[in-house]
Amino acid sequence: MQIGFSYECLLESTFTGYLLHCKGWTSVYLYPKRPCFLGCTTIDMKDAMVQLMKWNSELIRVGLSKFSPITYGVSRMSILQSMCYGYFTLQPLLSVALLLYAIVPQFCLFNGIALYPKVSNPWFAVFSILYISSLCQHLYEVLSTGATLRTFWNEQRIWIIKSVSGSLFGCLDVIMKRIGIQKAKFRLTNKAVDKEKLDQYKKGRFNFQGAALFTVPLTILVILNLVCFFGGLRRVILESNIEVMFGQLDSIDMENPDLPLHLCHAHNFSIIISKFHAFFHCIALAFLVYYRASFLFQETRPAPIIPWLLVFASELLLSFIWLIGRAYHWHPVSRTAFPKRLPGDDKLPAIDVFICTADPEKEPTFEVMNTVLSAMALDYPPEKLHVYLSDDGGSPLTLHGMREAYRFAKWWLPFCRRYGIKTRCPLAYFSAPENEDGSDIFVDGDQFVAEKNNIKKKYDTFKECLKSTKKEEDYWGNKRDHPSIIEVLQDTSSKTMQEDRVNYLPLLVYIAREKRPSHPHHFKAGAINVLLRVSGVISNSPYILGLDCDMYCNDPSSARQAMCFHLDPKISTSLAYVQFPQKFHNVGEHDIYDGHLRSAYGMNWQGMDGLTGPVLSGTGYYLKRESLYGHFPGQGADLLELKTCFGSSNLFIKSLRQNMVDGGNFSTTLLQEAKVLASSAYESNTEWGEKVGFLYQSVAEDFFTGFILHCKGWKATYLTPSRPQFLGSATTNLNDLLIQGIRWSSGLIQVGISRFCPLLYGSLRMSFLQSLCYGELALFPLFYCLPLWCFATVPQLCLLNGISLYPEVSSPFFIIYFLIFLSALSKHLLEVLTTGGSIETWRNEQRLWMIKSIASHLYGSLDAIMKTLGLRQASFQPTNKVLDEEQAKIYQMGKLDFQTSPMFLIPLVFVIILNATCLVGGITRIVFVGNWNKMLVQILLPVYILIINYAIVEGIIVRKDKGRISPAITRLSTVLVIYFFLGAFFLLY
Repeated sequence: MQIGFSYECLLESTFTGYLLHCKGWTSVYLYPKRPCFLGCTTIDMKDAMVQLMKWNSELIRVGLSKFSPITYGVSRMSILQSMCYGYFTLQPLLSVALLLYAIVPQFCLFNGIALYPKVSNPWFAVFSILYISSLCQHLYEVLSTGATLRTFWNEQRIWIIKSVSGSLFGCLDVIMKRIGIQKAKFRLTNKAVDKEKLDQYKKGRFNFQGAALFTVPLTILVILNLVCFFGGLRRVILESNIEVMFGQLDSIDMENPDLPLHLCHAHNFSIIISKFHAFFHCIALAFLVYYRASFLFQETRPAPIIPWLLVFASELLLSFIWLIGRAYHWHPVSRTAFPKRLPGDDKLPAIDVFICTADPEKEPTFEVMNTVLSAMALDYPPEKLHVYLSDDGGSPLTLHGMREAYRFAKWWLPFCRRYGIKTRCPLAYFSAPENEDGSDIFVDGDQFVAEKNNIKKKYDTFKECLKSTKKEEDYWGNKRDHPSIIEVLQDTSSKTMQEDRVNYLPLLVYIAREKRPSHPHHFKAGAINVLLRVSGVISNSPYILGLDCDMYCNDPSSARQAMCFHLDPKISTSLAYVQFPQKFHNVGEHDIYDGHLRSAYGMNWQGMDGLTGPVLSGTGYYLKRESLYGHFPGQGADLLELKTCFGSSNLFIKSLRQNMVDGGNFSTTLLQEAKVLASSAYESNTEWGEKVGFLYQSVAEDFFTGFILHCKGWKATYLTPSRPQFLGSATTNLNDLLIQGIRWSSGLIQVGISRFCPLLYGSLRMSFLQSLCYGELALFPLFYCLPLWCFATVPQLCLLNGISLYPEVSSPFFIIYFLIFLSALSKHLLEVLTTGGSIETWRNEQRLWMIKSIASHLYGSLDAIMKTLGLRQASFQPTNKVLDEEQAKIYQMGKLDFQTSPMFLIPLVFVIILNATCLVGGITRIVFVGNWNKMLVQILLPVYILIINYAIVEGIIVRKDKGRISPAITRLSTVLVIYFFLGAFFLLY
């Protein structure tokens, strides 16, 4: 090492010269006209590539070692000299970049994705200058050294060939040597002269004989580039987007009267990353399946068959649900709306707002009325806005609140319109800091402050009136047995809307549908269908805004933004709804319960929007009324057919053929007809809930109805403006989160295991990718809970008993498992970070994924299966919206609140105790037996589970507050673990 030629590198001369320069020695280079020495060069492809692979392998080996010129040489020689050596040793790594340039742009061309600036964009000139500059510099160097244009062409060509073959294999060779898979060896360059090869060389032809290893990547790349070129050219010609791929004008003429109402932007970077990740992840999964399947054909198996099959089945289920979930990432898009380009108010269609509430105890009346007021205050022509509140609890408190809200609206709405207030929910407006109240217009500061203070006094009176009203026992019967109650509140002033537009109030209607124990009421879907019928004879607006009672309008422009899509003649005929994301005002800093619903509203819905549209999400949607009326043939159906479908009301059937009903005069006859439409028996022997309106087959009525709309050919769009259009109340405790998860899981699984399974029913009626998205949603609770229960128990039991289920560390398949695990976590982390999350968000989502799969997904799946088998009746439990101060304090501290049912806690604590016990017992066994090599994966698995779920461990051992896990739950779970160990004996032996 210190004397003579160095043994560190097979390029002994180069490395020894480098070390001499590091020691302070210098050298000179002499280039006489007459060559002093002559040798034999390579004359065929194989010898050239073998020689190049040897050189590059050793150069990279030096560049990545402790003797790297970038780190070792820079302190021992001049910086320019070290840069020359650094370039020399790391240059082969450029082959990776050239390989990407030979694949990625071509792949994007084939898929119509532009990666470079448009021709008219100034950045296009920058790319052009860089490209031309590099070619000119190379050409100048060639010509200045006495060569020709042919030499320039040959050097460009051989540079590409070497980079994607010899240099690339040199990189792979050094990697294999570094990890010990391959030993260092010296390949002699062939000096024997073959006449046939010499003849081809003199004719200027490549000789590819015996160079299959190197010609395969070349051939693949040539075919890929040809296919992508002609396929991309065909796409460009057929879609007439030559300007997009080669550059197009980026600016928009704002004076053009035909400006688009909205624009769509594809997430090109995300698309490329996701497709490449999916490709390589699928290859790794294929090796995993091969490894597991080969076990079944072995004559002597090293492990019991049952745990091996359970783990294999779990891996297949997770792989399957992951694979169909790639459809979300196929073509995600974002949309931008331009409300200012809409036609005048007189040409805008009418909108009916549907707000549903069910229980004033869980959904406080004051908060519900704030939602009502925010809907009434939308920036939309008030004569074309009608707000309906469905009170499924039939509570006089809610009706009283409606009347008080309407009185307060006479002050609140003019104030918002006069000063351009953006935050039009009174509770949110008066709770915000002074400088964040959302005022757009300040005509007179003193006048504004005085009027604001006056409105604040009236708001306090309104608030006190609602909160001081005592609970009344008379529910016109009781919550589950009462007649239909309908009350219309409207502006009775003599001035018309044209005379006093600022003070004009939208129509407000209270509806408590009839409920009888003898008739099913179908929960929220039944309530919405009643709203559809009653509104059909009162206002009959062509579009409907659906809102949950806690989801107030945070931006008054949402209606106009939605109309940018509904009024676009290119898409309006097939557009069923415009969906806005659900966002929440009470999400804590730590967001331990995933209140942002980042995965769904931040990624998946955008992915579905790039196909045929997102899921109908229960709230925050603008829906076309016509889409809910099934296959209504318009002018072709007779009266009997319509009554069979829609019921016996002639007035409602008449509304099917006209848009808006004159709502100025509400006669007693009209209100009586509306009560008939809200009666519990009206839907008997009709198609309501089966083919018309919101559908009853699942408690996830929004998901199922949206799915059927897509099956019928309707489309949807997803709009995510920078300012949230609607804000609701997120769950802030574990109990509400898991109860909500059970309801969602049950509704989704009901669809997934029915005849309407999206993978079967949907694949024939919508795009294949769209059906995969719906299939993933319908099946993920079941396909997550089963594998995660297996991974949380079976490998740990085998670890405790010394049974290996995974490959040894020295096995190549260990790398496969490691890459799959790392790939999944890295992709999830990338998605979290690119959507504005943090590492803490990633950790929280990993933890909630495990908690929900073990608890709520399990119970939700069992509930759906029992309902399908007829062993259980459908039920619906509203999410609690009442704020508990103690729970809120725990939530803001970022701690899980374990004050929940034992049915949720026992599975969680059971899994934690089982993993901790098996980890300690397994490590103890390994210390004495010494088979770390075989059991490493099964050690890392419980370690990962315990680290991610440390909050549960903390709730069992550390915490002493009221939100901790009860010792009784811990003791019961420990007993269950002991029984499980005893019963598992039959599983393993």
